[in-house]
Amino acid sequence: AGSSLLISGNTLQIAGTITNNGTFDASNGTILMNGSSAQTIGASVFSSNTIMNLTISNAAGVSLLGPLNVTGIVNIQNGNFASAGNLTLVSSASGTALIDGSGAGTVAGNVTMQRYLPSKFGYKYISSPFQSATVNELSDDIDLGASFPPLFSYNEGSATSGWVDYITAADPLSRLLGYAANFGSSGVPFTADITGTVNNGPLSITLYNNNNPYTLGFNLVGNPYPSPVNWDAGSGWTKTNIDNALYYFKASTTDEYGGTYSTYINGISSDGQATAIIPSMQGFFIHVSDGSYPVTGTLGFNNSVRVTDLMHPFVKSEEKSQLPLIRLGAAFTDDPASTDPMVIYFDEKAQTGFDTY
Repeated sequence: AGSSLLISGNTLQIAGTITNNGTFDASNGTILMNGSSAQTIGASVFSSNTIMNLTISNAAGVSLLGPLNVTGIVNIQNGNFASAGNLTLVSSASGTALIDGSGAGTVAGNVTMQRYLPSKFGYKYISSPFQSATVNELSDDIDLGASFPPLFSYNEGSATSGWVDYITAADPLSRLLGYAANFGSSGVPFTADITGTVNNGPLSITLYNNNNPYTLGFNLVGNPYPSPVNWDAGSGWTKTNIDNALYYFKASTTDEYGGTYSTYINGISSDGQATAIIPSMQGFFIHVSDGSYPVTGTLGFNNSVRVTDLMHPFVKSEEKSQLPLIRLGAAFTDDPASTDPMVIYFDEKAQTGFDTY
């Protein structure tokens, strides 16, 4: 009692048990649990129940007995980490916590993942990093009873717009799919959250291009992991009949129901902001290639595509060369933040027809 231990910029390895009657601050450090027999992390062991990074390297497993907020990286190198619904991956303006996909261990039990939004205003394309979350997980973030539906799924096979209102609380937030969620008319910062058992390992989804008048082979998908993924990763992807293109939605700052798209196509960003790094809980459009309709496409992932960047600041993939280009944008004078961008460049591999890359 009365003593304190501060871990700052370093790693404290714990091979036994933790008892704390004083102050134990690891909010800027890493805790490594590396015992040879089963270990526990008790309730209120750490100051404010918060640490920066947590690493598990214990084949016998580690159990979490009380709330724990992680602001950095959770890495289960080996063994099983039993969260018991007590783990929260914190998101703020300074970054979003994640679970590293490189470890050989697993996270069992529910986890809560947050997503910080600089502005609540308008629609955001979201996805679930969990195995069996439902629409009800969003009931504390959006008004499911609003007069205009605040949540939509997308059906590429539809003969109309493709958008389908999706407000039944028991309906699943299916992994690998994206959803359009309206967080309201306020421009204040906001932190949304979803709880469930995290996805891990190989995942895939079958997509279609039915060449319908409005959907035209576009599919709204989402990052299925509790970490960012890299569209340009050298391994880990299956992209059968999938164009090499990402389409991100950016909500308008003046029209709650409007917005524009920015793209990342063939390694080129249309606005200099869209990148190959797809954040956790991010929904986005992709296109199933044109062909003999209906065209079937397969989008597959494994942990090799996951990255551990907390801020996702990449502008271009390091694997792409810098090309001379011209960026243009069109916007209404009263809404310059919602510019509709395009980019023009020359590619020696271009063909006379449409290039899917």
